Amino acid sequence: MSTYPYDIAISFAEEDRNIAVALQCAFKLKNISTYYYAEAFTETLGYK
Repeated sequence: MSTYPYDIAISFAEEDRNIAVALQCAFKLKNISTYYYAEAFTETLGYK
């Protein structure tokens, strides 16, 4: 069992935002825990 809170982290260039959002939605439908900064921004604010 993994001790990491996320299965996948999504990193992308701003011009690829729509693709990243689509991927995140697809992962959510499959119950795959995904780190997407727009949703987890307050959790990682100030984190090095």
